[in-house]
Amino acid sequence: MTRVRWMWIVVAWLVATPATAQVLDGEWVRRSEQRIADARQTDLRVVVLDANDRAVVDAPVRVEQVRHDFPVGFTLRDTTWPSAYNADAPLWRVFNAIAIDGVTGWSAYDEADRDALAKVIQEARQRGMFVRWGGGIAADMARNPDWLSDVAADDQRLAIEAHARQIVQRYGWQVDQLDLYTHALDHDLIERRFGLPALRGLYEQARADSPNLKLGVRVHDRLVGDRLQELVRAITDWRHSFVPVDVVAIEQRVRGTLAQAPVERALSWLSELDVQVVLVGLEVGGVSDAAAAMNLETLLRLLFADENVGGIWFGDMSAEEVGTPYAELFDADGELTHGGQLVDRLFSELWWTDETLHTDELGNARTRVFAGTHRITAELGEGRSVEMTVHVPMDADERMVVVQEGF
Repeated sequence: MTRVRWMWIVVAWLVATPATAQVLDGEWVRRSEQRIADARQTDLRVVVLDANDRAVVDAPVRVEQVRHDFPVGFTLRDTTWPSAYNADAPLWRVFNAIAIDGVTGWSAYDEADRDALAKVIQEARQRGMFVRWGGGIAADMARNPDWLSDVAADDQRLAIEAHARQIVQRYGWQVDQLDLYTHALDHDLIERRFGLPALRGLYEQARADSPNLKLGVRVHDRLVGDRLQELVRAITDWRHSFVPVDVVAIEQRVRGTLAQAPVERALSWLSELDVQVVLVGLEVGGVSDAAAAMNLETLLRLLFADENVGGIWFGDMSAEEVGTPYAELFDADGELTHGGQLVDRLFSELWWTDETLHTDELGNARTRVFAGTHRITAELGEGRSVEMTVHVPMDADERMVVVQEGF
């Protein structure tokens, strides 16, 4: 079957088929669901007791997910929230994380409104969102801020170190991740000018100033091909040189056709680096709207099924801003595209816990849930019920929750 004919079949199928949580099918898709369950779900045991500590038998127990632990986010280009943002609306409801790249880059930070930046971080925290700081220091000399060019060459290392410390000390306790070194591999400002020990010192100092902050290195379009191999070699060298990198942030744009096997192989290689991988500024397009949706589901499945992947942040999402053909999640009218609908359905329906169980003779109800926060409601009969909200971490062998009447 020719590629053109195959593509038209996919387009026709997308148009004719009612909205579902996925567009792909096949053996590898079914295998991916099992891998996702292994990587992202854990056991939950709910024990229902009455006010007298007696087990309640055959009680309906609803387990309703409130949010994922796995970060899925979008990127802020300034210190204002998107005008269309609505935490309860389709797609927006999926996002439990933000990246503030637009105002935290190597040169952009110096022009940022500090009060507005603090406010947007605070608002994100109040919404319970995971926050990524964008860039710290760029490896690309062309991106140097104006103030650095005014510093004497012999003093530039100290100036760069002071700049990094200012950011980490001020914001390191307010955000979760920071890409301390960006545009790495394509450029090498620190290594070439000052040596790898200087880079190690930057990371060690940042870790000392904010021990809980995850420190990243940011690279571009390195998920597949020869560029991936270069990334693996570089991070291996950094690890051997004791540069304490916690996260590799890959800013990725997908065009053309995305094949499942090479990406799966790439993620396997990256898992051997012993550092977490996150996707940032993500744009997934294709040769058509239908192809882009297929690429998007392929990538999201592979990422979510890999326990070494620690989060996904989309870049520009609107038709006016996105730079990759067919990668927009919102069309020109602000409506969800096929891709936007797909992301929403995957993370709010397919990869989401919402089920009703019944307790056994000992008052137990067991299931597997996606790691995150869940609302548990037990019906005790005669119009009586009890509700509580709990957190179920991924690293728990089994999370036991006691739901008791009167408490």
